[in-house]
Amino acid sequence: MCKKCRRQFALKSIKKLNNPKCPACDKGMYLHHKYKYHVSFKCNNRQCNHTIKQLIPSVIDDSSSEKLFVKDTFSGHRFSINTIINAINLYYSLNATTRAISTYLLDYMNIKVYHVTISKWIKKFDKYYLWICIDSETRFITSWKLIMSRIIIIISN
Repeated sequence: MCKKCRRQFALKSIKKLNNPKCPACDKGMYLHHKYKYHVSFKCNNRQCNHTIKQLIPSVIDDSSSEKLFVKDTFSGHRFSINTIINAINLYYSLNATTRAISTYLLDYMNIKVYHVTISKWIKKFDKYYLWICIDSETRFITSWKLIMSRIIIIISN
């Protein structure tokens, strides 16, 4: 407490928030509302009144294939199977470095992964083959399979 003005203050430094800047007027934004799957920010400038919504990727449930996968392959990992598969896919398909992959995951998916962790994933899953099925029109990954052999047996009805 200050002896002159009798105000109470904290000795610890104030934590700086990483709120985005408004793309319309370049002013600061404040947290307007926090929903289950996204966060809404609103511009501090009342004349601008611009809003931005950002997804919270850690809240979104993992795919159903994660529940059916072999437990000992991905057991003990802090991150989801989709994050590990995306990192391995970026490493082999784009020939990206582990540092570039870690910055990509932080910037675009808001997941902080160290580059050493990604290199450990690559060393661990080096003996596996990653098969990815991509939709030709939308370029989205529709399914994937991680197996130890290169031969795939397709059974059709």
